[in-house]
Amino acid sequence: MLRDSLKTRSSQYKNMSELEKQNIRRVSTEIYALAGTLLLGLAGAALIDPDDDEPNSWALNFLLYQNRRLQAELMFYVNPEETWRLLKSPTATVRPVENIFAFALSTLENIYYFGMGNAGGLVADKTIYYQRKSGANKKGELKWDNKLYKAVPALKGIINSKTPGEAIKWFNM
Repeated sequence: MLRDSLKTRSSQYKNMSELEKQNIRRVSTEIYALAGTLLLGLAGAALIDPDDDEPNSWALNFLLYQNRRLQAELMFYVNPEETWRLLKSPTATVRPVENIFAFALSTLENIYYFGMGNAGGLVADKTIYYQRKSGANKKGELKWDNKLYKAVPALKGIINSKTPGEAIKWFNM
C-alpha cells in the first residue's frame, strides 16, 4: 500500500512543470527549517535548569532568542497568534521612519527646552521627561534617550545582544 502510494506520487511529480517542482522544494525546505527550529528550541530549553541560581550563558540565551525569532517568522502561516504578532507592524520600513521622525522632533524639543530655557513654556515637562515608570524607563528619565535607542536599529541590536536572556523573555510574551 505504501509502495503504491509512493509510486503514484513519483509519477505525479514527474508530470509536474518546473515551477510546481520548485514550489514543492521550497515548501519542503520551509517545513524542514521549521522542524529544525522547533527541535533546536526544545534542545535549548532542555539545557536550561530552572532550579539553577546561576543565569544561563550568554551564548545559550542568544541562540534561543535568535531561534525564537526565526520560529516566529516561519510560523506566520501556521499559527494565528504568530500571524497577528507579525501583522501588528506590517511593514518593516514604516516603523524605523516613524522612529527617526520622533527622534528628530524630540531632539528639537530638547534643544528648545534646555538650550532656550523653555522660553514661554512651549514644551511641557511631560514631553521631555517620563512622568511615571514606563517599561524599562524610570520616572524622571529623558524620553530622548529612548527615542535615540529606537531610531538607531544597530544600537538596539547591540543592547539586546548584551542581554539575550532578557530579550527572549520579552519575545516569548
